[in-house]
Amino acid sequence: APEVLPAEATEIDITPVVTDCPKQRNASLVMAAAALGDSPKWIARKLHMTEKEVRQIGRDYRITFHKQR
Repeated sequence: APEVLPAEATEIDITPVVTDCPKQRNASLVMAAAALGDSPKWIARKLHMTEKEVRQIGRDYRITFHKQR
């Protein structure tokens, strides 16, 4: 039989953690797009950034781009 938790233990705080760091947000978007196989040029166009910014984020966060240019 499964254990029944006390009523106090079932209340969990699920408020999202707010981060105001746009560089980390952009890095996560670049990482996701690179994982899908997009090139840095296409990612830059899609995220309204320069290709230089996308490549710098790739170096900073060690993101591997499977396609180049």
